[in-house]
Amino acid sequence: MLALQRAAGVEFNSVPFRGDPLIVTALLGGAVPLGVQGLGSRVPALMAFTPERLPELPDVPTATGLGWPVVEQQFGGLIAPAGLPDEVVRRLESKCAVAIRDPRISDTLRTAGFAAVLRWRPMRRLSAG
Repeated sequence: MLALQRAAGVEFNSVPFRGDPLIVTALLGGAVPLGVQGLGSRVPALMAFTPERLPELPDVPTATGLGWPVVEQQFGGLIAPAGLPDEVVRRLESKCAVAIRDPRISDTLRTAGFAAVLRWRPMRRLSAG
């Protein structure tokens, strides 16, 4: 939201919520005038913070398309303890690759608003330190 505030030249009060259902309740109840959430809500989307329009919401413009060059990206990943044997890592990667190509799984992810998960890539070793 900070990037949108800067691009639009406005300032918002940030109200933290523990999940999309509480955001939707606050929006529908008039407690907040706008919110940011994932796909799958019954609240109409005004814009997407993605490089291109979302296939799931083809009529919803991007922030960039509206004149605000804001693209939000989130990182998500499958994590495991340090020292996981390479064979286990390879097996997890293989199973994830198979799962993401399964139409039942990809359709479920898309419907739940996790289309970005469909851009899964093999693991890269990350470090907390």
